[in-house]
Amino acid sequence: MRFSWHILILFSLIFSACHQYEIDQSKQIFRYNISEGVSSLDPAFARSLENVSTVGHLFNGLVQMDEELNIQACIAKSWKVLD
Repeated sequence: MRFSWHILILFSLIFSACHQYEIDQSKQIFRYNISEGVSSLDPAFARSLENVSTVGHLFNGLVQMDEELNIQACIAKSWKVLD
């Protein structure tokens, strides 16, 4: 009799956990998996590695580097190097 209670409890837990959630397609969710918490998304306050890498994924800079480490325009249309 005791074994049947365990099976009944096991099946009730399994079936109660099988719930389908509807996904709202109107919301756009960005999930970013890092071990440490992000304390700020403000680029001016990005001091830790977690903040710097997260801000780097969210914001574009004026320039960026290509695969050969040459400086390429990102947001900037042009620039001048002065002496």
